Amino acid sequence: MNRRSFLYSSGALGVARPGPAAPAKDGLTEKVAQAALAMQRHSWEQGILAQAFLDMGDRERVILMAKGAIVEKAADGRLAAIGGGATDPAMGGTAYWWAGELTGDPQMREAARGLLEFVLKKTPRAADGTCYHVFHSPEMWSDTWLSQHSYGWLRQTLPLQ
Repeated sequence: MNRRSFLYSSGALGVARPGPAAPAKDGLTEKVAQAALAMQRHSWEQGILAQAFLDMGDRERVILMAKGAIVEKAADGRLAAIGGGATDPAMGGTAYWWAGELTGDPQMREAARGLLEFVLKKTPRAADGTCYHVFHSPEMWSDTWLSQHSYGWLRQTLPLQ
């Protein structure tokens, strides 16, 4: 089974959500969460899973996913920078930002701000400003658009200097 297919539907659900939903108390949902946590993840999957936990209202796991993403922070600001394309780490941006808000942890807040700065200022782009999905090729993927827009509402919340 392809991991991206397994978690695909969870990514778009909470893109525009300003906060967590009510926690899901469902046996099947918990089994899916446990299976997802047991898989090795790259940056895209880490972000999608963090966003799914945010959508489920599972604050504890959102915070844990953000901490895990910070462990794999790149010098350029990308979180969970484990393989994948240039914009893949942004898939968890909203969830990582909420983790910082929920905990008040300045390290988490700064990490989310660094990821936002990467997306807005450092991601490889076309002449019209569209982000490229990968670093060394002018490729635009559908999840490139999704990752950019998952952070859209944060542009006003976290003004960059």
